[in-house]
Parts: sequence; structure tokens; C-alpha cells
Amino acid sequence: MDSDRHHLTTWDRLRAGSVSRRDMLRMLGATGVATVALTRAGGIRAFAQGATPPASPAPPPPPTTGPRPDGTNLWHVKVASMDMTYGIDIQSFLPKEITINAGDAIWFEFLPMGDFHTVTFLSGQPAPPLLMPDTSMAATPAALAPGEAAPPPTLVFNPQIVWPAGGTTYDGTGYLNSGLDVLMQPGTYFVLTFSKPGTYDYTCMPHIAVMHGKVTVQEKGAALPYKQGDYDAMANDQVGALGAATKDEIAKYSNATTTARPDGTTFWDATVGVGGASMGRGQRILPGNLEVKVGDTVRWTNRAIGEPHTVTFVSGGKVPDAEIVEPQSSGPPRIIFPNDVLLPAGGPVYSGTGYFNSGLLGQGFSNFESYELTFVAPGDYIYFCLLHGSPTSGMTAKIKVSPQS
Repeated sequence: MDSDRHHLTTWDRLRAGSVSRRDMLRMLGATGVATVALTRAGGIRAFAQGATPPASPAPPPPPTTGPRPDGTNLWHVKVASMDMTYGIDIQSFLPKEITINAGDAIWFEFLPMGDFHTVTFLSGQPAPPLLMPDTSMAATPAALAPGEAAPPPTLVFNPQIVWPAGGTTYDGTGYLNSGLDVLMQPGTYFVLTFSKPGTYDYTCMPHIAVMHGKVTVQEKGAALPYKQGDYDAMANDQVGALGAATKDEIAKYSNATTTARPDGTTFWDATVGVGGASMGRGQRILPGNLEVKVGDTVRWTNRAIGEPHTVTFVSGGKVPDAEIVEPQSSGPPRIIFPNDVLLPAGGPVYSGTGYFNSGLLGQGFSNFESYELTFVAPGDYIYFCLLHGSPTSGMTAKIKVSPQS
């Protein structure tokens, strides 16, 4: 019944024009829901299971790679890979490097459900910021009472990163961006044609710390060093090597380390996310189950550079929306990063009630890579990462607090 109420509330919010990506993904797999899609034109389309959706053309089939009638080739590069069994996210272009000829095109294939990736050619320009203060009229703060401190600014995903720019032909100049994959409609394929010889670096803007690729464009008609099948094999080798290295990282941090303190309590070192500067990321809280005693302190450290995580206890309460998508009367929607996700909350001592949050942890997203919490009440407590989990799935873990003996 609680689940039913949650989804009814979600539909109300959807109709009102404000819904989170997490709720959209939940609804996709929930009873009574068939399709939820955020369109690039700025609208949300949704209809219940059993209802007749508006008639629309069937999405086009995926592009066909290989030689084309005009003598050019269409190549294939995958954008990231995921292993849900182990919680491993391969944040790499697959293959990482490819050599083609002028006039050829590349189909950059995103993961089916999207994972906040872009294909972005900066052409030597500085990278735009991922998040920026919201300057829209909707974000104008209310008048402050005398002595009242101004709230922190609302942050939004930079529209320059979220939305496509630069077209579908690249000549080595200017800013060209695919847009954010989670906002692409089914049947949308990003195919980019390369018109001039050169060596071109590109990146994924949300994962710019580790996710980079290179396209070498030869003169038209030049001999090609590899076929598509060779690049597919290289991509599989990349996934295998990065996956194996990430499993080793998961094993390395699978147990928390401890330090005894003079007062008889223990300081615990745990982990939220592994991978270091590698392109293989373990989206795991480690250990998944931890037993401590009243008075003990746990420190969680984000060990994946450039990949933000949170440590969040909702104590049975409402889970904040990780991102809010707000359609606008004109133009594309705003994607808001709420402050109750972005910023710390709750203080340093947890007694089993209330909302406690580390805020974003990780280089490039905050000044903090670690979060500490002291536990003062016995109980079994579920916590999770707001960006990659929930109380029941994804990056979630349990801590058992026992009385001091």
C-alpha cells in the first residue's frame, strides 16, 4: 500500500511538471506503468499500463555499421559499460581510440537506460562547469527577514552540457556535444561525421576526470589499420581488464579497518565507491554490512576520483530526489540538483532518527572526500548513496549498532 501511495504521488508530481530521474526509473519497472520519457523539446510523456499511448512513429532501427554507398564507413563506439552483478561501471569509450578516414562517421552508442554520459569535443576550449547557480526567474529567492542568512544557491546542470550543441559534423573546431544521454528519446542515435583529417580528443563531461577518447581521422581513401571487428575485440579486452581490476579494488576495501580509542570505542574506516583514477568504478558501499558498538565512529571515504557519492540515512523517512526535472513554458527543462542532496545535513551524531547526509563526496564536486558519523543508539540502520542507490537497491548498505559490552 505504501508503494502504491508513493507512485500515485509520483504521478501527481509528474502531471504538475516536476519529477526526479530516480522516480522516472522506478516507474519504468513498477506495476501500472509502461513508459516514461523526457523529451528534448521540454515535455514529459507518460502513460499507464493498459492505456493506449498516443500514436507515434516506430523508432528507427539502430544504424548499420560498415561500408556505405558513398564509399565512406560508419564505425561503432560504445559509451561505457555496466556490470550490474558486481556493481561495476566501466567509464570508458569502447574502444578508447579509433582511426577512421575523412568523411567517415561514428555511431556513439549509449547505454539503453542512460547513465549521465555525453560525447563532447572541446577543441582545446576550457571545459564548462557541470553544475552552475540557477539564474532563472523560478529560482529567485523570497525576501529575507532581518538577520536571516541567505540560503545557498540552487544548482542546476549546465545547459551547455545537458543539451546538444554543434551539429552532427565535426571539423576539429568549436564545441560539439551529444547532450546528456538520460534525456535522449528511445530511437535517438548519436552519429557524428568527421569531415577533416586530424587527431581529436573527446570526453564525457560528467566523468571528465577519467573518461576520455581519441579519434584519428586520416585522409579520405587512406588504408585503415583496423576493421570494426578488431575494435570490438579491443573494446571487450578493455571491459575485461577494467572489470578485473575493479573487482580487485572491491576486494581490497571489502572490510573496514579499525582503530581502538582510549575511551574504549572504535574508529572505523569504510568506503563509498572505489576505482581511484581508473576508468573502472565499483559503485559499492564497503563493507555492505558492518557491525559497530554504541559510541563508535565510522568514516566513509570516496575512493573514486571524479565520481560523486553520498552517505545518506533517511531513518524511514522520505528519500530526497537526486535530480529534479522541471519542464519550462518554453525551451528545455531545468535539471536541478537539490541542496538536501548536495549539502551535509544532520550533524556528526546519529541516534537512529532524522535525515543525515554527507553531501556530495568526491574530488571535483566538493571539498570533502570523507564523512564521519558517531552512533549513539543501538539498532539496525539502512543507508545508501542518493545518486546511485535507494534504501532497497543499488549502492545500499546496513550498519548494526550494538550496545557496548
